[in-house]
Amino acid sequence: MAATMSPIEPMQTPSDEKLKASHLDEAHSQNSAMSEDTEFTATEQRKIIHKIDRRLVLTCGVMYCVSLMDRTNLGQAAIAGMNKELQLNVGFRYVSLD
Repeated sequence: MAATMSPIEPMQTPSDEKLKASHLDEAHSQNSAMSEDTEFTATEQRKIIHKIDRRLVLTCGVMYCVSLMDRTNLGQAAIAGMNKELQLNVGFRYVSLD
């Protein structure tokens, strides 16, 4: 039978126990301070919502402009003969270009 080895545990002194207890107290006080919900005032809420709305509307607007340019350029390229040159009129793969 194989002998199992148990891990060696260092001896703890009373000062180690006090240090461990004080560290746990600090951690508990920090967690309780962070767990409290901070409430925003009405003006802070409006500022936050305004900032989010501004970023969101700007991003959506840029994405819409890029999409519009892509659709416009694709149609113009199809009229200019892209379909014939690239042989895109085979089957239903590129129906949006017709």
